[in-house]
Amino acid sequence: KELPAGQLVAYTKPANAKEIAVKKPAAPKPKKVAAEPGQVDGAKWIWHASPATSDQSRLRKSFEVKDLKQAILHVTCDNGAQVFINGKLVVNNPDWHQPSRADITKHLKPGKNELRAEARNTGGIGGFIASLALKNKSGKETKIQSDASWQAAAPKTEEWKAAVVLANYG
Repeated sequence: KELPAGQLVAYTKPANAKEIAVKKPAAPKPKKVAAEPGQVDGAKWIWHASPATSDQSRLRKSFEVKDLKQAILHVTCDNGAQVFINGKLVVNNPDWHQPSRADITKHLKPGKNELRAEARNTGGIGGFIASLALKNKSGKETKIQSDASWQAAAPKTEEWKAAVVLANYG
């Protein structure tokens, strides 16, 4: 349609035009940080220092396994972490809003094992929390949870010390 120079022309809807409704996508709601009931009760948020404002922390825990039937790991980190069992990556937790759960039974061996986390924080206070439920063949369950018994080190160091407990889970 040719428009006259310098004038506004009123819009006239063509007879065969169909109106298209445009829906705005709903803003994503943040997911609640929750694990399965009872899975992390008693676990502590830990880091290598307090306040936990550094952008990385390394955490580890050694433990013994005997007569294992099942091992389920729950983990989350503000803001994210990679978790290794005996040097092998078993969980990548990319966002603390969504805890990660993994069956790590096949990665454990009879005797001594090591759980290690490479944690990262992107502003504010960081924190890492984990709970490993080990069930033996007779059904007895043992939990290994993040607390002051873990070891922690700053990035790029081998200065392992007791982890700093920042807060209880909750």
